Amino acid sequence: MLKAPRLVVASALLLTTVFWAWAKIDMAQEDLFPWRAPAQLTALWTMTLLSLSLLVGTQARVLEPFFGGLDHAIALHRWLGPAAVLLAACHILLLVPPRWPDAKAIADLFIPWYSEDAFTFDALGFWLLAALAGLAYLRRLPYETWQWLHRGMAVLFLAIGLHSIEGSESVQAHEPLRFWMVLLTGAGLLAFLYRLVLFRRMGPRHGYSVAAVTQRGADVLDLELRPQERRMTFDPGSFVFISVPATPGVPRQLHPFSISSSPVERDLRLSIRQVGDYTRALPKLRPGHAVDVYGPFGGFTPNAFVGYRRLVLIGAGIGVTPFLSMLRFELANNDFRRIWLYYCVRDRAEAVYDSEIAGSYEQADSWVDYTLWVSGERGRLTAQMVADAVAPFDDYAVMLCGSRAFMTDLRAQFRALGLPDSRIIFEEFDLR
Repeated sequence: MLKAPRLVVASALLLTTVFWAWAKIDMAQEDLFPWRAPAQLTALWTMTLLSLSLLVGTQARVLEPFFGGLDHAIALHRWLGPAAVLLAACHILLLVPPRWPDAKAIADLFIPWYSEDAFTFDALGFWLLAALAGLAYLRRLPYETWQWLHRGMAVLFLAIGLHSIEGSESVQAHEPLRFWMVLLTGAGLLAFLYRLVLFRRMGPRHGYSVAAVTQRGADVLDLELRPQERRMTFDPGSFVFISVPATPGVPRQLHPFSISSSPVERDLRLSIRQVGDYTRALPKLRPGHAVDVYGPFGGFTPNAFVGYRRLVLIGAGIGVTPFLSMLRFELANNDFRRIWLYYCVRDRAEAVYDSEIAGSYEQADSWVDYTLWVSGERGRLTAQMVADAVAPFDDYAVMLCGSRAFMTDLRAQFRALGLPDSRIIFEEFDLR
């Protein structure tokens, strides 16, 4: 995680701990250790992380500055869910020692309806939370199923939140702690409501229509959209969510795609890899079909490195998309920079944008060195190879875009060469 998300999470957990300690002092409670205090705190921390998880997953532009871009907010959301489940498990396990060795009392913690004294709601909540969290992180789930699972987790969050507020003696007896927990729960639910219902109505929506759908390769297409009224303004490297309101055969779900056109162009071009039912249905679109565009989002832009005049851009496969936008923008501005652009593919058939880049990069005002890197012929690109090509310069910044494994590996390599994190920027466009 970035420093800003860490600070947000740490601050929220610290406030929860402070309010809980304040409640214990005011209530003059004793016999808190070694099990009771940790059990209570892990329950409250679970609610805190669940609330933050819903909050950072809202797809709200107002939150982007706090997390360095929507992708980093979603990355935090992806981390908070399992952390909350782990804390919930710790909470239940911390309730076991005081009941040891009474097997019935222990079974009451884990098995719903085991007896009249069973903690049925707590056990059901935990097992449902663990099951939904586990399913939600299965990479092979269809996108629509994944969305429904997240909605189910939000409903479960509401039930757990209300139970925590109503069932906790500390929360009920101490106004500051109760206010804080109600605030957290309310913020999480409002965030979920905004994402589920209000985003389509109140989000940054722009009306476009299909200008053309161009197949670029076996599994890549360009979707060109024309503004119906005023075009959207954006920085090169941004991404958007699109929704097709009324086209038979194309689901109406919101899906994120990177922009590959320049901010100064009238039409908006999205370069899309066809990997699921939704993207494979996009060729059914015809010129004139209405498309709702929400955005722009993301912090993956050269503006993030405005102080650096030398940039290394490395895109793998469809990860070259934001760099297409940046290159096209370079053709229209006079902000001189020294740029090394690497387009990494497994084989030449995958390099569907090579001719576009090769035919234009020399026309940019900036000095651009372009390399098509075919790993099937030259092996994998390494940070050391890039550093050797850029030498003798060492004051460059790096922008990475591709699969998570690709970016993580190269980031580690550049860090090993001494490049600080402040000069390495990458964005995860997989928002699941």
